[in-house]
Amino acid sequence: MSHLASTSAVAVSATGITVARPAGAGAAHIMLAFVWRDFANGGAMTASTGWNPLGSATHSGFAASQINVFWALGDVAALTFSAPAASGNIKADVSAFAGRNLATPIADFKFAEDTVATTSVPSLGATAGADVAASWADFQNATSLGTVPAGYTDRFNDTTSTFHTAIATQDALVAGATGLITRTCANFTAKLAAGVALNAAGGDSTLMGTRIFVNG
Repeated sequence: MSHLASTSAVAVSATGITVARPAGAGAAHIMLAFVWRDFANGGAMTASTGWNPLGSATHSGFAASQINVFWALGDVAALTFSAPAASGNIKADVSAFAGRNLATPIADFKFAEDTVATTSVPSLGATAGADVAASWADFQNATSLGTVPAGYTDRFNDTTSTFHTAIATQDALVAGATGLITRTCANFTAKLAAGVALNAAGGDSTLMGTRIFVNG
């Protein structure tokens, strides 16, 4: 199994956030950070030295709903993410993975948005033995994220903070497209999703990270 560990942090009325390093993460591992906020003033967020931005998305109908995705090697000096302007609530989840291609880890990356109960991440290609990691976030901690998709196991599920988030993984996929990965939330308003495919060390598999953002 390539998933090592996941960590999370919440910052309220803040312009930045720092997250603890996932247990066991080091130079031989890849970390993915999914950072979202309920204010989008000033554009995308930035990260401390060593982090590489994959992209940022703001919901077309709800300008305050934003997700930012980054990757870094597991031994990066700091896990700090900053907003360019204003302040608000920030939630960050970081997951570490083993057995990935350290030189060219990113195989594919896509965003999606929705305003209904279900939100689907666009299908990404996978080869035999691919592992999948999925992360969801809900702006209202009382709103259910719904049942984990078939074949997934929740590794982290935060029901106590301002933001309700979960990370789930699936190991050893068969070759071919992953198909849509869908999770149903009780909240029907602004939701964002991101999918990341990470190359395996031998080029024989991919790993995909997914996150859904809900702003009620």
